[in-house]
Amino acid sequence: MARNFSSIINSLDTAVWEVFVENPFLIDVAKVVTWFGTGAVLIPVAVAVGVVVWWRTRDVLSAIIPWLTLQVCGVVIASMKNWTAVQRPPREFWLTTTDSFSFPSGHVGNTTALVASLVLLVYKALPHYSRTSFAVGGLVCIAMAWSRLALNIHWMSDVVAGLLTGTAIAFLVARVAERFKSPRGSQPQTPGQREG
Repeated sequence: MARNFSSIINSLDTAVWEVFVENPFLIDVAKVVTWFGTGAVLIPVAVAVGVVVWWRTRDVLSAIIPWLTLQVCGVVIASMKNWTAVQRPPREFWLTTTDSFSFPSGHVGNTTALVASLVLLVYKALPHYSRTSFAVGGLVCIAMAWSRLALNIHWMSDVVAGLLTGTAIAFLVARVAERFKSPRGSQPQTPGQREG
């Protein structure tokens, strides 16, 4: 039973791998998508979003959440990589280069952390766009996960762990930030004042 299941999975993995290997266009697309998961792209996006958030709200803490989320995720993922020391798929199958351990995927984790923090900001500030932001954010994260698998640089477990780690860190940073914010409108009322 287990052997049959393993055989099916291996056949599926091989079939998907061959699609990418035999389709240079998909490989080129995957390389472009992967580039968007680098610090050269993610950090400027986090800073730019922070500037926009600050300009619209003058809320410094909300403005630094995307950048802070990205930094925390980077540290956590680097620590996880060193702690687990999981080797990547065989080098002869790589379609790009890298120099770190495999688990979890840093590209996927960092992209997911930033995107999730942006979705949470949109949910809070512009709730009528929350469904759209969630859908777009999900597609971005899935595309990044796909690109890392397409380039044969990660195992499936690496990208799944990246998705979960990035999401968890985004929620954790947002939660901690909320605790540091002083609630608006929470000034004590004097006798005779009525709500509303």
